[in-house]
Amino acid sequence: MGVVSESTDLDGPPFENVRPGRKLKPYLQTVIWSRSAGRCALCNKDVTESELTLRPGTKAEKAHIVAYSKGGQRGSESDRPSDINAIENLILLCQPCHADIDAPGNGFTSKQLRQIKNDHEGRIRRLAELSPENKSHVIAFTSPIGSLAVSIQKGHAFQAMLPRYPIDREWTFIDLTGNTGQAETADFLQVAKERIKREIRIASDAHGPVQRAQHISLFAIGPIPQLIYLGTRLSDKLPLDVFQRHRAPETWAWKSPEDHPPVAYEFRTLKSAGPSAPPALILSLSGRIHIGDLPVSIQTSHAIYELTLKDATPTPTFLNAKRDADAFRNAYHDAQSFIADVHGNGNPLSLFPAVPAPLAVLIGRERLRKIRFAFDVYENDKAKGGFTKQLEISNDDTD
Repeated sequence: MGVVSESTDLDGPPFENVRPGRKLKPYLQTVIWSRSAGRCALCNKDVTESELTLRPGTKAEKAHIVAYSKGGQRGSESDRPSDINAIENLILLCQPCHADIDAPGNGFTSKQLRQIKNDHEGRIRRLAELSPENKSHVIAFTSPIGSLAVSIQKGHAFQAMLPRYPIDREWTFIDLTGNTGQAETADFLQVAKERIKREIRIASDAHGPVQRAQHISLFAIGPIPQLIYLGTRLSDKLPLDVFQRHRAPETWAWKSPEDHPPVAYEFRTLKSAGPSAPPALILSLSGRIHIGDLPVSIQTSHAIYELTLKDATPTPTFLNAKRDADAFRNAYHDAQSFIADVHGNGNPLSLFPAVPAPLAVLIGRERLRKIRFAFDVYENDKAKGGFTKQLEISNDDTD
């Protein structure tokens, strides 16, 4: 009888020399389905039901990134795994996408498919790890700027608001883009105000999505007066996150604060006047506004103040990090307090804003409760000869 030593191989040849069958073990099938959340990793289609009848069923295939056969698509690549059925080499795809990646000459490499798999499964993992406390209701506002139509893509918004997530699939979507070319008319501004009031009232109803989420994620783009008015309709009793649409790269996600120096704001007096004089506030942030740009009546009769960037030139691209939007809230509060200490709130505060969209919303929303200025909002329109008053907002928000 032979002696069995520690070096004796009781299981035959090493595993890597044995070609595994195509049939996957049950636990591998469970893992790949769960990691992909029942969706095609390439097109994100739900593969747990029929697109046509919506009847439940398995409409997916477990595809090999490096082909099962060395003669198959991507089968002869140098990074061929020792275990061809390893979970790292499997990707869940719908039937059309599986056929597409395996079609001759399609150009998909194993490296590209691994990246697609990792990106998709990473999104699923991040969503699954979201806390119930991170729920939010999405409010989107779009209004044409002159003849320029604007839009907000849901996918970009959802990516930007992470780790928060929408409380349900339905947004409060205030879309005025069907009125392109009418944005500067008084009639359209009144239409916009009524639409904003109605939609925000519905969303904020006692049983509405805002109350259920107890948080708002706001994506807004449009003329500044409309954005300021939108801000006045949003309660400051619930937390609000605003987002900026960046130009390069084109995204709504706030950029990392480590990549951008913090923005500092500076408040200063440009023209003093007595306590009874009505106040005006210039907000030179995305562009420089000079006293000479204001209507002559404002120049001669008002005390004029400015909130601007400290040690920096105003530019449309200055706002990159959420931290800098939060810092604006504080600077704007301080400016209101100073002006109220000097002039009280008996006269409207005339506003001359050159600001990014999210800060325009905050101008309306972040009125200090104890002061509650009425606003006269001016907008610079070269076709009308410069700044003209576009909007009056009362201090009780009932207009």
